[in-house]
Amino acid sequence: VPMDADAIILSATKTERVLVVHEAKEKFGVGAEIIKMLNTFVRKVRRGAAESQNNYLKDYCIQTDVLGAKDGPVTARPELERLRMPQIDDIVRAAKEMIR
Repeated sequence: VPMDADAIILSATKTERVLVVHEAKEKFGVGAEIIKMLNTFVRKVRRGAAESQNNYLKDYCIQTDVLGAKDGPVTARPELERLRMPQIDDIVRAAKEMIR
């Protein structure tokens, strides 16, 4: 799946927060890959800061979280699917927790 990594990193550096929301399970999905990419970026920034003795960036971080489907069987029944997938309230709650 094509992914614009530069756009994701640029956006993440503006807010220093990323909440990945998807319908796959939280573990081992595309969300985990995005978080891995961001963690690699942060490690490079910190390594560069250490080499240049830039104290401002030595503790640089991006707060990340993944919100995905709850564990359980996949179902075709819409009312059960709603229980499994992240809903608007779940997304709002996770976003508010990130900014506290």
